[in-house]
Amino acid sequence: ILREGGVVSCIKASIEPVWHLPGIARRFKLDEEALRRKLFEHTGGMFPELVTRADLEIFLPPINGLTIYMVGDVATIPDPDAPLVVRLHDESYDAELFGSHASTGRLWLVYGIEECVRAAQAGGCGLIVYARQEGNALGEVAKFLVHNARAKSQQGSDVRQREEETERVTGAADVRLYELCADPLLWLGISRIHTFVTSSGAKTRAVQAAGIEIIKTVKLPASLLPPSAIAEANFKEERSKGSFAARAGSNPVSPLFGSNNGPPVPPAPLLEGPASPRRSGAPAHRFISLTSHAAQFSVSPLPVRWGAAEPASRGAVVATLAHPQHRNAIGTHNGPYAVYRAVGIAKQIIDPSRPLDLQSTEPVVTIGPYPSWYNADAIVALDPWGAMVSAPDSALSTAARARGVSVQPSIAISRFEARMPEIVEALREGRLSADGTILREGGVVSCIKASIEPVWHLPGIARRFKLDEEALRRKLFEHTGGMFPELVTRADLEIFLPPINGLTIYMVGDVATIPDPDAPLVVRLHDESYDAELFGSHASTGRLWLVYGIEECVRAAQAGGCGLIVYARQEGNALGEVAKFLVHNARAKSQQGSDVRQREEETERVTGAADVRLYELCADPLLWLGISRIHT
Repeated sequence: ILREGGVVSCIKASIEPVWHLPGIARRFKLDEEALRRKLFEHTGGMFPELVTRADLEIFLPPINGLTIYMVGDVATIPDPDAPLVVRLHDESYDAELFGSHASTGRLWLVYGIEECVRAAQAGGCGLIVYARQEGNALGEVAKFLVHNARAKSQQGSDVRQREEETERVTGAADVRLYELCADPLLWLGISRIHTFVTSSGAKTRAVQAAGIEIIKTVKLPASLLPPSAIAEANFKEERSKGSFAARAGSNPVSPLFGSNNGPPVPPAPLLEGPASPRRSGAPAHRFISLTSHAAQFSVSPLPVRWGAAEPASRGAVVATLAHPQHRNAIGTHNGPYAVYRAVGIAKQIIDPSRPLDLQSTEPVVTIGPYPSWYNADAIVALDPWGAMVSAPDSALSTAARARGVSVQPSIAISRFEARMPEIVEALREGRLSADGTILREGGVVSCIKASIEPVWHLPGIARRFKLDEEALRRKLFEHTGGMFPELVTRADLEIFLPPINGLTIYMVGDVATIPDPDAPLVVRLHDESYDAELFGSHASTGRLWLVYGIEECVRAAQAGGCGLIVYARQEGNALGEVAKFLVHNARAKSQQGSDVRQREEETERVTGAADVRLYELCADPLLWLGISRIHT
């Protein structure tokens, strides 16, 4: 179970979300037709079958799934008498990978793993259920905007005010789907948890409502908490007791969020069960506006001229949903997190009529504009003006403001401090030296971070891939299960926000030197490899490359330049985690060892391709930063 060197052996399961819509609606205490409508309308018209095909009850939402790490004897998991530890853990990448103290995520994760090992060594099993729902499922751009607002409001340790600030900026403080968090436990046949590692009352009630008995809950010991996290821990504990009333306008529609009085509500099945019958006397709903018809949707899209030199003539990308007649883009913001927002609207946690209040969320540094922004073919996979659209005096948004249309940033730029043990080691061994600003004692690396949502200019994307644009649009529509029919019916809409993960740029040093061809500049284009980076697996060299890249970035910054880590979320060569795990199994059985060529052929056999990363687009973030020369 635990070997010398700290090696923990476990079984891992990657799970894609598969929703049984009648059961999902019952779980959320919603009318199924109303839920389908909100999922369609508030994802920018994704999957019209949601509202046109009531006979199709299964929905695979384009959101991130979860991974279960099982430590110990998995055969004991359904045994109510065997020791079982469970940690339901939500992604917090800044803390877990880079060691930021802005979140206690890594502390909880490591403590949970320790408890899992103890349960396994006692003859049972321990589970880490790792859910990819960054920033309370609000998405990374939203999280960075909130960081800026909090920094400017100087709220310090007042966590309740910080949560209110999150709601002001994003429309909700938290849109995680707590009602569904017990499903992976039921899949494993669990009826009793001996130790539940959590401080979340919502998760505890959700698990109990699923009919699972919890013997005890344990919290992160106070001795492990940094001073900055104590106030947050106290707030969460008080909230879990129900000390704080729900905000005005919120509607906790599930008993999982309400009183503990009364018997637990049995869970609705998500993968099987009877269909929700259509009632003859059901109330009529208003007309559904299909996004594929110009007479009904994007009737008068606001002009946007990709590559225009003047902000006023360029115009803002309008992918918000409050004024659909003026939208000039296909899709909507927040990528895979748009589904969470749609569910939040259906549950009346979010008021869709209230524009987001983006005051004080402006970038902490100014990037651009640069000549590459004015070349329609130079940058095609992100909106170079995406960080500037929300400023009150932005000429980019003049036309939108004149019509009362809200626009939303697709880029957020914030400050960040990384604390990685390898950097501490590099200081101790003399590979790096602290300077008090860029790198401080204790291995603290100060940097600027930018979160970027993908925004595709389809004509430019087609030219970049050397494809006919009409053919590209057709393949994007057909091979995503019919997502966004406007791709093939609205050639006049040239902007597409694909519901895929974006990227984060970590900038170490003086960002003003980045476009200077004579200033030292280090760049690492890095692709996500979660098992290696977060859990230290030797199946990939991802973390080694990442740490080495950060060391080089620090050296460039200390030499008067800058270093960049461009971190792209494209797990498993962009084939996805389930595919990656299937390939791992095939490789293990074929006993290919270190023959990389054979392993690549095995990947292609299992998944259809060895690698589908979009290399043609990887220079776009560099051009956004005005780069013309990379030294290292």
